[in-house]
Amino acid sequence: MTLEISANASLDKTQATLMFSTRSKRKQLLTLLMTELWKLHHFHAEPSFQRGRSRFVHADTLLDLNRMWDADRRMGPSILK
Repeated sequence: MTLEISANASLDKTQATLMFSTRSKRKQLLTLLMTELWKLHHFHAEPSFQRGRSRFVHADTLLDLNRMWDADRRMGPSILK
């Protein structure tokens, strides 16, 4: 997979400048994204982080997705425990 991050140069979003591009395997990208979501899930349990923020509304979806990842024979086991 190729991940590209671009910055729009105009308000009409017709001109974008490539800022970053990298190639990675699907499992690496999935691991990075899941790890960031996992951190958010656990940060929201900390009172000092939670102050002034709404709850992490995607927690149940994240836990379900992690269970599916853990059970998948090709992708699993999940590193998020």
